[in-house]
Amino acid sequence: MNVNDGWAAASARIIGADADLQKLPISLLEAGEFNEARSALLLPVGTDEDASLQRLMEDVRTFFERHRPALAAVPRSCTVELFLGWSPRAPQEALTMDAGLIRALADAGASVVFDTYSD
Repeated sequence: MNVNDGWAAASARIIGADADLQKLPISLLEAGEFNEARSALLLPVGTDEDASLQRLMEDVRTFFERHRPALAAVPRSCTVELFLGWSPRAPQEALTMDAGLIRALADAGASVVFDTYSD
């Protein structure tokens, strides 16, 4: 990917000790995969690599709303994160998080990590 072309990617991460991660709801375990150290469950959010940033944010909202009950059952010893990486389309690109997405993130107890790239 060329950062000048603009791109966006997102994933949800649940971070914790292996024993705590094993207590996650089966729907989350089946939807994601563990990192090599088994310290995080990585869950894909958007599936279209060419999606616009706005489309990706719609996918993020859908993901967190669809998994709301399972995410609410994540042990408190674990950390839930939304990881957003993107390179704005030249010269800039705004990121919008609507109230529904913010509510779904709050219900999941999720932190948001913004990882931006530019030239």
